[in-house]
Amino acid sequence: MMSRLVSFSVALAIATIFSSCGHLPPKKTAAPEAPSFAPVSVESLSFDDDLSAESFIAAVDESLEALARKKQGAEFSFGERTVSTAQIAESLSRLREIFAGEPDPAKRRRMIIEEFDAYARSETGGATGITGYYQPLLKASRAKSDDFKWPIYRAPDDLVTADLGLFHADLKGRKVTGRVESKKLVPYHDRAAIDGAGALAGKGLEIAWVADQFDLFILHVQGSGVVEFEDGTRTYVNYAAVNGHAYRSVGRILVENGEIPQEAQSINAIKKWLDAHPDKVAWLLGQNKSYVFFRDMSDGPFGSTGAKLVPGRSAAFDPAFFPEGGAAWMIVNLPEIADGQVTGFRKTARFVFNHDRGGAIKGPGRADLFVGQGRGAAEIAGYMKQDGAVIFLVKKRGQTGERH
Repeated sequence: MMSRLVSFSVALAIATIFSSCGHLPPKKTAAPEAPSFAPVSVESLSFDDDLSAESFIAAVDESLEALARKKQGAEFSFGERTVSTAQIAESLSRLREIFAGEPDPAKRRRMIIEEFDAYARSETGGATGITGYYQPLLKASRAKSDDFKWPIYRAPDDLVTADLGLFHADLKGRKVTGRVESKKLVPYHDRAAIDGAGALAGKGLEIAWVADQFDLFILHVQGSGVVEFEDGTRTYVNYAAVNGHAYRSVGRILVENGEIPQEAQSINAIKKWLDAHPDKVAWLLGQNKSYVFFRDMSDGPFGSTGAKLVPGRSAAFDPAFFPEGGAAWMIVNLPEIADGQVTGFRKTARFVFNHDRGGAIKGPGRADLFVGQGRGAAEIAGYMKQDGAVIFLVKKRGQTGERH
């Protein structure tokens, strides 16, 4: 009953937005052209892969299960070619057969060359900004105390998302998230209101309490984590919802303010700056008004597609440009770290899968590679900010159930 009342209130709110102007929204100006994708010569690609076939198969299986839950009518364009969700699934199934049945990398490469087309961004030659993310492990308590005072929240009942396309065709694909107040849809509480002013305190939404505010912030950035309670038991916390405010990089704010150099921007650099300026923690973190809510689970981590993330194989892309669950071949320089310091970078090539999305992963020129759990993964992710290549693979024309 409550959900129906909320939905009705949202409808009133949207109607108010339109009627207050006395007319429907003006016609949208032409959106910028989507980036073009061009075929890449598969003969020029080595299709090297530095990880195990077992991890490849595990990641493919997660993609296939996620696609089985997805509406089959979705289509994506790679240059002049349009492919469907079903064709993405066919391509994944064939890749799985190749990796499961052929251990020789040279023979696998020949099969992929003969059976697959490759596509990259034509305007940049496939160049993509690649970062890394991980699953943090946080010490936690089930009750608030002087040592554990920062809550991990479940999604609140008054958080609502409206699909604007239901109200006007020009707004198709656009959504707005907020809360209903006096029959009007207003922005949801931001980070400062929630963590600073206690906007959600006392509502029974707390999953756990953690000791450090920046650790909580990093959990929000990463989107999932593991909390370990004082008795040694653990639970997974996974992304459930976001408050609708735009993500803003606090590292970029420090760079713009001259606090850290551009080339040193990393999670580690932000942490060091905050340790040196404890009186500015709330101010800096509050500049990112986006706030993530979680659900506690017995397993994880899971990406936005519902796929269980596979370290080194799962990646986040913007689903507006890349097919969810799709396979890509990635070339990236991974940091080599000793005693918490980068000692160099190692050129790496491997197959990855579009299992996730992220607040900062917008547009066709970004990718975020899931690198695992714990401190070692945190160090790698903290120093990952490299230009690399991402090349998506689809079975050749005539080898899928494709329209011509």
